[in-house]
Amino acid sequence: MFLIRPHLFPVYQIQIKDGRLSREFRTAYRPFLFPSYDGDYDSIDITGETLIYNGTAVAAPDPMQELENILYRTVRVEDGYCALHAGAVEWGGKAYILLGDTEAGKSTLTTYLCHRGFGYLSDDLAIINKASNTVSPYPRPVQLRDGGVEVLRRLGISLDNGEVCGEGKLRRTVITLPARDGNYEIGGFYVIKRTDHNAVLPIPKPQAMMRLMQSQFAFAPTTGESLQFLSKLCEKPMAALCYWDMDYAKDVLTGEK
Repeated sequence: MFLIRPHLFPVYQIQIKDGRLSREFRTAYRPFLFPSYDGDYDSIDITGETLIYNGTAVAAPDPMQELENILYRTVRVEDGYCALHAGAVEWGGKAYILLGDTEAGKSTLTTYLCHRGFGYLSDDLAIINKASNTVSPYPRPVQLRDGGVEVLRRLGISLDNGEVCGEGKLRRTVITLPARDGNYEIGGFYVIKRTDHNAVLPIPKPQAMMRLMQSQFAFAPTTGESLQFLSKLCEKPMAALCYWDMDYAKDVLTGEK
């Protein structure tokens, strides 16, 4: 099978001999998997605890973690695009980008919002067209940690279509959400944080610039062009969204707060 992700390269041919691991990988990357591809590609072959990447074997006691590491270390972004490690949802024809540290709850909040009328763009990558300043969908299925699943179920969100994949720290409940089509103008950026209070705190442009630089998904050399683009993004509003109540977060994004 070939992993072909929008606006990212290289393409990968992936062969996983273990049936369970193969099923879990297909579940996590289903929209981006294809049976054939005519162009150049990198190859990844997993057999037992050995992973072979482009002919070089490495020990992989946790093969799925090593596979994810390779996909992260080797990815590059198509010219003309920027990829941020962030969730993204659509409301009123605009894209709202949810930044946050690892385990900040981006996937949990994205899933909640999409069950409350928002459109799903991504819970993993916000892919931005540099020419048009618009966000393209990256509809990888949402991957929820156990804590996020518990929070959503307490709020009455049905996760009956979820499939549990992985073990230990890689255990996730994978949820497929219907994704929006098209490209969306950026409505704003929110740096999310679960706290014991609700608040929206504007982020000054210098701190916003630093946050965007830190949030780039793939290594990108710092150039005058890249800094100019990130500076242009900073013209969009960015705020810290501190919340304990997900309805408060929803109301902030819809403009009701």
